[in-house]
Amino acid sequence: MFSSPESLILQARQQFDSLVALVEGAKNERIDRVEGPIFTELLRLGLTLLRQYVAQHGTGECGPTLVTRTGTWKRLEELHSRRYVSIFGELFLQRTVYGTRAKQKIQAVPLDAQLGLPEGDFSYLLQRWLQERCLDCDYAESVRGLAAILGVEPSVRSVEEMTRRMAADVADFQAQQPLPKVDERAEVLVATADHKGVPMVRRDRPTAAADEESERPGVKRAACAGAVYAIERFQRTPEDVVDEVRRRERAAQRPQPQGKIVWAEMRQEVEGEEVSGREVVVADLCAELDRRDPTQKKAAIVLCDGERSLWKTFAAMLTRPYVTILDLWHVLTYLWLAAKVFHSSKQDRQAFVTYRLRMLLAGKVGGIIKGLKQMATQRSLAGEKRRTLAKVIGYFENNREHMHYDEYLQKGYPIGSGVIEGACRHVIKDRMERAGMMWTLEGASALLRLRVVHTNDHWHDYQEFRILREQKDLYGEAAPHALAA
Repeated sequence: MFSSPESLILQARQQFDSLVALVEGAKNERIDRVEGPIFTELLRLGLTLLRQYVAQHGTGECGPTLVTRTGTWKRLEELHSRRYVSIFGELFLQRTVYGTRAKQKIQAVPLDAQLGLPEGDFSYLLQRWLQERCLDCDYAESVRGLAAILGVEPSVRSVEEMTRRMAADVADFQAQQPLPKVDERAEVLVATADHKGVPMVRRDRPTAAADEESERPGVKRAACAGAVYAIERFQRTPEDVVDEVRRRERAAQRPQPQGKIVWAEMRQEVEGEEVSGREVVVADLCAELDRRDPTQKKAAIVLCDGERSLWKTFAAMLTRPYVTILDLWHVLTYLWLAAKVFHSSKQDRQAFVTYRLRMLLAGKVGGIIKGLKQMATQRSLAGEKRRTLAKVIGYFENNREHMHYDEYLQKGYPIGSGVIEGACRHVIKDRMERAGMMWTLEGASALLRLRVVHTNDHWHDYQEFRILREQKDLYGEAAPHALAA
């Protein structure tokens, strides 16, 4: 039923008067018992005012014919109803539509363009609020939380579809972002990447043969996270790293990453071919290094753990000169494995690791490998201990070219991958690996992209970007909201 703007304004005034009467009549109530009813009545008032805003546009009547870029269309006799779910609640819009004849495709709806309605039923503001909750909470919990506040309760399935649609423009948005502001003293550029497993539903689970990035094949599929940042040089000595007191003292002087941008992707189809999340992310990282330093005057660092697929992908894609650095703290886990092979007491293990850490920081990787082999022979290791030590020695031999820590310290390069470890935990693990969660490849990819946008502090800008794009796609020249931007 169509209500006139005047009748809706009268209704809004009556609702406001009732709201004032509610407050005036509640003098002896506890304040929270007044607060709730006020909020409920404000939502009702907001819905009435929103209906009035729509009513003052009429039905979008533009005469008996309407000329658009796609043709000339005639006005159809019956008004067409459309559902719109706002933060205040649900309303139905009665619209004049244009086309060839009844029961044929509707070619134009002027009111939709005048109001800048979204493609689906849910308002852009409701989508934004709901999806921001979904970034940190599961879909069902997010819907319940919104319903408890606003009384609006979309289905979980509709929210999942909303996520997929909202994430569709993330890549294009990221590609047109301006260069981040960094201090000119931050003359070292760092690219770093890592993988984290995401539990998948059965149809999207990988096999070991089909997906080299899979973790626990048949259960998880790996998502790849990457980051680029700039940082000032920070020269240290080996003792600054080894000695606990000196490390704490130098930590206060350590420069912070600047202009950090994060990416996260899973396996996807690009131009008809399947590519891994690793390939997509590393391509983005390489492009970002070139964009930030087109003349290649800055030192470029690739800082990763010992995952060989990452080194190979960077080698294949990064065309500029760069230095590879193996995350020192990852190396320490292997030294501790070796320490457990030879020693049972914590004190002896600590001494074993500290001694070889000093060697490592002095550039004596070869000495560590030789010493471990000699100890294995002298102790006549066998069984599990022999296999463990072989794993450690193989790790050092395979990554030797990325372990020139004496040079890295002297040149002030970072040697720890805390930035990407934090990104993997925050962007991927904290949301995707909660108890009982199982993801489709499409759903996980979409949510990861939105979490990246939020992590990069681009949430508001991205919402405007994708809304303006959708408006132009929906209404073309008839979308003043898009064209004005």
